Amino acid sequence: MENFEMPEILSPICDFIFKLLFGEQKNKRILVDFLKSVLDIPEYEFEDLSFPNPTANKEFSGGKLSTLDVLVKTKSGQLINIEIQLKTHEAFKDRIAAYNDLFFVQTVRSGEKYTGLKRTISIVITDFDLFEGNENYRHYFCWNEPGTFLKLTDKQEIHTLELVKLPEHPDNAALCDWLAFLKADTKEEFDMLAQKNAVINEAYKELNRISADEEKRLLYYRWLIDNVDKIERERDAQQREYNAVHNNALDIAKASLEQNLPTDIIAKITKLPINEIEALRL
Repeated sequence: MENFEMPEILSPICDFIFKLLFGEQKNKRILVDFLKSVLDIPEYEFEDLSFPNPTANKEFSGGKLSTLDVLVKTKSGQLINIEIQLKTHEAFKDRIAAYNDLFFVQTVRSGEKYTGLKRTISIVITDFDLFEGNENYRHYFCWNEPGTFLKLTDKQEIHTLELVKLPEHPDNAALCDWLAFLKADTKEEFDMLAQKNAVINEAYKELNRISADEEKRLLYYRWLIDNVDKIERERDAQQREYNAVHNNALDIAKASLEQNLPTDIIAKITKLPINEIEALRL
């Protein structure tokens, strides 16, 4: 297993640390300031925020940390789901859409009219390149007709925020500061951001309190180990897959050499380097 040191200040992008900062009733002011930096919804919606799901689940289940996304209900019943993801997978974008649909249908009870459906918003924060080839760190998706931008409904929307694409020189937007706070990993970075925004300073103080808690530090350590284990398992699986493909290519190359096929043709077929194919002749 790779060696790593426990940081003095625990990273806010750790899922359960993120939840402690943004998913607790006592930290509602922190959550509201972050949401205002992302969303364009009326101020009164933030007056009576509630948390439909409990956010105190910080235990390990089967050796792994079990946490939920931060799910918030606004004054009028709109649902806002916030999640943070450190690694992608093949169907990740489809899962984002599926989750938003799932929350959407939950806003109306069985037997009620569809007019009772409430606006559902997903905010997805990633620490990887979600849209390769696009440099923007934030995107907004809704039900619009391509070309005309005619809107079918305003009751579903998805916001994606990519930490890896934050500009080197901040654009002075509150959202940029919040994302820089999530991405920060040194005391100097946290201190600088805390000086710019009073609520980020409040979040920083809360993060320091969390980081000084021995129980939270133990949970964080186990979270780190779990992530390292995942990386090693994926690396081993990739190596096994590579070995299988490579050995198959070698078998094809050997059979092709026995048929006296030209080396350059074999290289095109197998994707093996010329020198490796030539070595098989010996």
